[in-house]
Order: sequence, then structure tokens, then C-alpha cells
Amino acid sequence: MLQFNQALLYILIVAGAIKAFLGSWTNAAVIWGVTIINAIIGFVQESKAEGAIAALAKAVTTEATVVRDGQKQRIPSQQLVPGDLILLTSGDKVPADLRLINTRNLQIDESGLTGESVPVEKLTERLQPHTPLSRTSKHSLRRQFCDIRARKRHCGCNCE
Repeated sequence: MLQFNQALLYILIVAGAIKAFLGSWTNAAVIWGVTIINAIIGFVQESKAEGAIAALAKAVTTEATVVRDGQKQRIPSQQLVPGDLILLTSGDKVPADLRLINTRNLQIDESGLTGESVPVEKLTERLQPHTPLSRTSKHSLRRQFCDIRARKRHCGCNCE
């Protein structure tokens, strides 16, 4: 049980053991009882939270427009595979981690991810081999709930 993986609970268990060793069985029982009740309440709250997150994840499904075999198709983002060519339009959510290959005046609202209040301009320049990931943020999109702002109708992205 991960509920017992807290320093304060370890201290309470040791304090209960010391009280028991000193013969204060009532105090030891109360300390251990509170510790167990705390773990039960934590377990119940955590399981409810996990259920709520699972329900939200099921309700919020993202779709992507991809080009496969020369045909444009709309598919659930869970079916994306490396190498898919993804077309994004204004207002789309980024369905996966992407490397940009063609854009025109593309700006991304990354405020939900970075806290920046202004949209970020993205580039399609070729990168040198073995470029560190930390230096690719202007050349790629990370899966996130962000707003695509583009004057061009589509932008092409290669799924990584």
C-alpha cells in the first residue's frame, strides 16, 4: 500500500511502538488506529480520483487528420504511428509529438504547457544530426492541449 509510504506515518508507527514498549497500550492503539484510518481514507480517495481521471480520458478523445497511402483520413490519435503525416488546421489539438516539416505563419498557444501568454512561432528548418531534444522546441510540437493558430489552412507534421 502506497498510503504507508510517508515519513509522518513512519514516525507515528514508531511512536506507537514506543508507547507500546512503555506499556501505554491505549495510546499505542490510538496512534496505530489513526494511522490505519488515514491509510484507508487515502486509499479510497486515490481510487476515486483514478476513476475520475479514467472517465475524463475516455470522454476526451482526440482525432487527427493524416495522409496515409495518399488518402486524407480522420483517425483517433491512439492509432497514430511513427511516420504518419499529420495535417493540422487552426483550432486543432496536437494529437502526438510531432516534427514540423511544412508550415506557414504557424503559431502555437502553449500557455497550458509553459505558461507563456503569447503564441509561439514554430520553424521547419532542418536540424543537425544528434541535436539535443532541448534545442528542438521551435521545430517540433509536443502532445498537449494547445491552440493551433495558422493563416494557412493546413500544416504538415511528421509523427515521431
